[in-house]
Amino acid sequence: MALFAGCSEGTPTVAPVRGFVEFDGKLLSQGKIMLVPASGRMGHGSIEPDGSFEISTFEADSGDGAVLGPANLAVYSAGNAPNTTDRYHKAFGGGGTPLLPDKFKDPDKSGLAFEVMADDNNVRIKLLSNGTGTVDRD
Repeated sequence: MALFAGCSEGTPTVAPVRGFVEFDGKLLSQGKIMLVPASGRMGHGSIEPDGSFEISTFEADSGDGAVLGPANLAVYSAGNAPNTTDRYHKAFGGGGTPLLPDKFKDPDKSGLAFEVMADDNNVRIKLLSNGTGTVDRD
């Protein structure tokens, strides 16, 4: 059963979004996800050591969900060497050399899109080193 947050005072309706992120067939163990809806507030999530993530929109790290409707995604994962010259790298919190192709960190160029629905937002994000990727419902 989906949980919803929202009110009649203009706060958009959200639904839980969670899943896993793979890179070249292996689960990522760190990183960040940005979900940018066509309309409304952006959501964020951290990639956990087991490759899982949950999107939060109104309260950081709460897993409160994402705004319903179409959205573009960005994914960022980095190693340990510092590199903070790039604006998307900084937006994702800096900290290390990017491990994914650069296009995945820009929601307008990543090619990753997803429709947040009122239910069933369990997804698997599959990224490849050749710069292609998909977002599949589990």
